[in-house]
Amino acid sequence: MKNYFERLSFKKKIDSELENIIAKRIERLNSIKNYPFLVLELSSELDPEEVAEIFVRINSKGKTLNQSDIILTLMSVYWNEGRKQVEEFCEKAREISKIESSPFNLINIKPNPEHIVRTVVGYSFYRGRLKYAYLVLKGRDFENREYSDEERKKNFELFKKGQAKVLDLVNWHDYVRIVYNAGFVNENLISSKIAFFVNYILYLIGKEKVDHKVLEKIIRKWLVFSLLTQRYTGSPESTIEQDLLKIRNSDFINTLQEIMSNELTESFWNITLPNSVFDTSSPQSVAYLIYNAALIFEDKKVLFSDTKLRDIMNPFLKEKKKSIDKHHIFPVNYLKNLGIKDRRMINQVANFIFLEYKDNIKIADKSPEVYWEMFTKDMTKEEKEKIFEEYDLPKNFWILDYETFLKERRKLMAKRIKKYFESL
Repeated sequence: MKNYFERLSFKKKIDSELENIIAKRIERLNSIKNYPFLVLELSSELDPEEVAEIFVRINSKGKTLNQSDIILTLMSVYWNEGRKQVEEFCEKAREISKIESSPFNLINIKPNPEHIVRTVVGYSFYRGRLKYAYLVLKGRDFENREYSDEERKKNFELFKKGQAKVLDLVNWHDYVRIVYNAGFVNENLISSKIAFFVNYILYLIGKEKVDHKVLEKIIRKWLVFSLLTQRYTGSPESTIEQDLLKIRNSDFINTLQEIMSNELTESFWNITLPNSVFDTSSPQSVAYLIYNAALIFEDKKVLFSDTKLRDIMNPFLKEKKKSIDKHHIFPVNYLKNLGIKDRRMINQVANFIFLEYKDNIKIADKSPEVYWEMFTKDMTKEEKEKIFEEYDLPKNFWILDYETFLKERRKLMAKRIKKYFESL
């Protein structure tokens, strides 16, 4: 250590405090030589299934294995090629290929093996809980609760056929296109990847049951519904299971429509959405993301600009400096001068609107009335009225006190989402 400090001192000045810090870190690194590792040696006579079982049992202690990890382990034993296909699909979805078709997609969504395994299990067995998939692939018959090699082989064949459908690039890109056309042009607009892949399960099931145009409509609606209500957030497996079992035992379209109509009541649209879901300062809130998807779906432009929101949300757009800003309709310092200093209040999503960066600079801390006049002085009354309607702004919003403005704008934003949902 002494030699190390001598060499280091030629490059930088070392005081006693720094020397102590470095010495402690070197000692800590050196202690790895004494770290105990547990090695389990398995007999070469064990068959692959026994090895997989030991792997699952050991790794389920301490840091619990993800259920999909366990399924992938079984695949390694009985169908290693299938596991490689899943991992390759996920890898190729992350990088564009110039020489072959690939899962790389319009919205730049990046699946991981768990997403794919969940989709295969849902489509093949109508199961939402991955633990059941493990039992199925182990060869369990759910009627008599017994395991057999014959049952395992039969189930694996179903799994293989299902995986072929899930990884089929035509199916994958057709589904992504449906999502893209609903306004979700960027994966960052999708608040739940689980919802995205549950929707893919429904799309694959629906392909075998209904006309493709009818299917596209219901899939777009279900995606918005499941995101808006956070249906698959938290502990989603029981909900996925229930939804799939309902679909399996009844009419596909009617079942989904009935579930949506039971939850998206007038009370939800008029009270819960504007007063609760939209009452947030998080730019990643489900309501705000869906609101932006609605604007993109309707091909809206940035306020006072010819730039379309669809273009600035492009996931492959790389700018050194963003040309579009999220503007505070009631500017930050303007509100602070009014005595409103709570950041959660100032940054309410209802106080945001997209503006060109240069326009945002011009506005600075001006009052809404002043900058509104500055930008609309050459417009007709009809043109001004259209802006209020197009951008969900309360008429003459600058005359409202801030809290009333937020309340009124949340109502208009909620109406926008309802109109968008119904138009899908």
